[in-house]
Amino acid sequence: MPSAEAEVAIAAAPETVWKLAGDFGALADWHPAVARCVLEEGGRQRRLTLVDGAEALEVLLQRDETARAYSYRIVHGPLPVASYQALFHVEEDGAGGAVVRWSARFDVTGEADPREVEATVQGVFESGLQHLRQRAAA
Repeated sequence: MPSAEAEVAIAAAPETVWKLAGDFGALADWHPAVARCVLEEGGRQRRLTLVDGAEALEVLLQRDETARAYSYRIVHGPLPVASYQALFHVEEDGAGGAVVRWSARFDVTGEADPREVEATVQGVFESGLQHLRQRAAA
């Protein structure tokens, strides 16, 4: 099964990073590819409008405040994927800072090249985490 994973170290307390990025509806506040994020279904779904105009619908599967983690799945969006499930997790780095990990597993649909789809998802994660690091450090 294709997958992608990215992580970033952030020189801020994990609680600070979680406060900035742990809200399922906050993605547009720190991810440069997301122009708008609207929560629906009592906060269990987020409808994303990307900067290129594409839309995606994601469903929150589980959220753990204590572990500073949430998982979600993509219902539909511009990526040629199915069975997409992701985990977003903020951990302590042991020195007062945070390590943020974002990972996903998915099936590739149609004639898309799995390596290209993996690279695209990886790029989405890396871009978002780099911007999160900049926002958290500000």
